[in-house]
Order: sequence, then structure tokens, then C-alpha cells
Amino acid sequence: MRVIVLENISVYVYREIGERHKMPHCHVRTSIGEETVVALPTMEIIVGADLSREAMDMLIGNLEQICDAWDHINPEVRT
Repeated sequence: MRVIVLENISVYVYREIGERHKMPHCHVRTSIGEETVVALPTMEIIVGADLSREAMDMLIGNLEQICDAWDHINPEVRT
């Protein structure tokens, strides 16, 4: 599910199917094809490149919306 879109950044959360990750997270994709996986709500990078200040500010500013989207599609793994 795409949660947020800016000019060159999109944030996605996915339903956990099969073996659970047991850690809420989101995927941040850039227009040039880079992807970074970020833990919720700690904002620690799990996998991928460091995020730009713009991307990190966008995540922090929309953290509640992103966490709500995660909780909605993954009710068994709460943030």
C-alpha cells in the first residue's frame, strides 16, 4: 500500500504474509530506483542507503499516518 508520495519519494507498507518480520517497517523508494527499509517507529534504517534530510523529515512528519497504515494491514504486529 502506498502511503505517501512526494515529488521523488514514495513510502509503502505491505501486509506481512508467511513468516512474520515481527518488526513494523516501511519501504522508502526514490524516483531513481533506490529503496530503503526503515523500522517503525524508531526510524532506524534496516536495509538500504541513507535517506536524504528531505526524506527523513517527510517520514518523521508523517510517522503517525505511516504507523496507522501498518497497523491497519498488519493488526497482529503492532507498532
